[in-house]
Amino acid sequence: MKLLRAFSLNKPILIEGPPGVGKTALVENLARECGQTLVRVNLSEQTDMMDLLGSEYPVAHSNPDAADEDDEIQFRWSDGVLLQAIKEGHWLLIDEMNLAQQSILEGLNAILDHRRTVYIPELNKEFVCHQNFFVFACQNPS
Repeated sequence: MKLLRAFSLNKPILIEGPPGVGKTALVENLARECGQTLVRVNLSEQTDMMDLLGSEYPVAHSNPDAADEDDEIQFRWSDGVLLQAIKEGHWLLIDEMNLAQQSILEGLNAILDHRRTVYIPELNKEFVCHQNFFVFACQNPS
């Protein structure tokens, strides 16, 4: 019942409890009952913000004008799960939040506070969170 009261405030929700008590299942069931798509991310000490937002990947591109028929390497942006959720209005469940690096927490600040935006320098673009975007985080006690 407390989760539903917290949810009604339209603020990000952190759920803390020992492993195996159903934190993730609780959020999955709430999303299902509300008809929302839920995207789940498990953090680790190695996760960085670009793992969540996305990055540029090299793509071989044939250049038909090249005399020696060498492939030209180009880069294409691929949205990460967080950016997809922000753009499409999905709910995001961040598991193992207590394992997040400081850079992840700092990167999430503008998304979780009143600004509800994220700026991606590689694209020179700011993204505003979709009105249905919502964040849950789960962690085990320290």
